[in-house]
Amino acid sequence: MRLNERVGLSLDELSQITGTDGSVSVKYTGPTDALIVNGGLEDASVGYSAPLPLVGPSMKESELPPFAKIVDVTSIAELGLMVGAADPMMNFPAGTTFTPYSVLRNVSNAPISLTPAIWWMQGGQPHSARMQPLQLMPYQSQNMDVKGLLATAGLSNFNGSFNLVFEGDWKPGSLIATAGSVDQTKTYVFEVAPRSVTEGISKTMQYWSTGNGDDTMITVWEPADEAQDFVLTLSYSGGHYLLPLHLEARATRSINVSEHAELRSGQRRQRHPSLGPRGQRQDRGQPGRLGAHSGGH
Repeated sequence: MRLNERVGLSLDELSQITGTDGSVSVKYTGPTDALIVNGGLEDASVGYSAPLPLVGPSMKESELPPFAKIVDVTSIAELGLMVGAADPMMNFPAGTTFTPYSVLRNVSNAPISLTPAIWWMQGGQPHSARMQPLQLMPYQSQNMDVKGLLATAGLSNFNGSFNLVFEGDWKPGSLIATAGSVDQTKTYVFEVAPRSVTEGISKTMQYWSTGNGDDTMITVWEPADEAQDFVLTLSYSGGHYLLPLHLEARATRSINVSEHAELRSGQRRQRHPSLGPRGQRQDRGQPGRLGAHSGGH
């Protein structure tokens, strides 16, 4: 490739492969970070498209700054997966139903053991069900039977959103995950970004939109065993909007940005010229664990 050249590849050969899942690896000769790669899946006949998660090689201990260390990951969370009839607050066409998906890939040369767990809200209270542990062999891909997991949890007829959490112990960069929900026509693909569950004081998401037919749904999960209070900050050009959040232990809350009339009418807006660019979103809270995810259509 020449300097600053962009190349598009269509992997038509995949249609001739008998398998149904796997991975794509891109190798090149050159300086580190000299190549940026993006990928996706699409089916133009039905309007289906979804991005492919691509990650670079893990950083080695010898490459870290002084006193830094690599911390093993103990869990990742896929928040706001949808199943069954669409929630009316999301304003999808009548009759829209969703099927969740979750795909894992072990990109290391060692086995990974992990345990799936499902978390959902019912009657205002959090509920959970732990599944049987599974093992991913080196370089193995696993298309999870999410509806089967729901059935095991007694949720065969469940309609709504839930969280899928994988607990285990693996090195950063050794596990790739992608997840989301797709409707029966494969037109609406609601991607969920799997995130590691770690201690911190904030989570940041870079973009939200409620105009031109768009909407933004935010899912927040409190994975700790104590209640906490947070403030959701929706930043926009010229100010920001604050939404206090109280989450009980293990509770999940879904927020539809367009339903907040105060935001649309300008009430409770506060100007703050030092805030970041339009569309930046932050949810700040007390030190602890917080899972957050946003998506739109």
